[in-house]
Amino acid sequence: MKKALIIDLSLDQDFFLLFERDINFWVKSHYVNGFNPEYPAPENFSLVVFSGSQYSINDEYDWLDYAMDYYLKCRKKSIPVLGICYGHQLIARAHGGKEAVGIAEKPEMGFIEVEILSEKSVFSGLPKKFSVIGAHYDEVKKVPENFEVIAKSLLCPVQAM
Repeated sequence: MKKALIIDLSLDQDFFLLFERDINFWVKSHYVNGFNPEYPAPENFSLVVFSGSQYSINDEYDWLDYAMDYYLKCRKKSIPVLGICYGHQLIARAHGGKEAVGIAEKPEMGFIEVEILSEKSVFSGLPKKFSVIGAHYDEVKKVPENFEVIAKSLLCPVQAM
């Protein structure tokens, strides 16, 4: 069975419970507190997930550099990484620095219509447009080299990359 490492960056550390509910039918999950920079060796996992967070990607935290370095280690070892919200922004910042992310001109809150731009992506099989619940004040402003935008919304041109 495949193993996924879930790095929880949420303030209340409850994000993992949602993953357990949703992914344990196809993958065994292992959870770590993302603020404690002692993550297990990435090669022990077939997928690494960085969760969302109530923190801003534009601010500095003592654990952020460790998390970005860990992400880059995963990339070097060709381990797939999924970044959700803050995790998505962390990936952009790891590749493009602070100028890759920023405060959204208009934050997205509530139901958001997402448009899929690439049929060859993690979204394959989903409708071209669908609604999700979202809440974010920050966003990816500059897509890193060798990445492509695969989803957008009315207020956020880089919903997924």
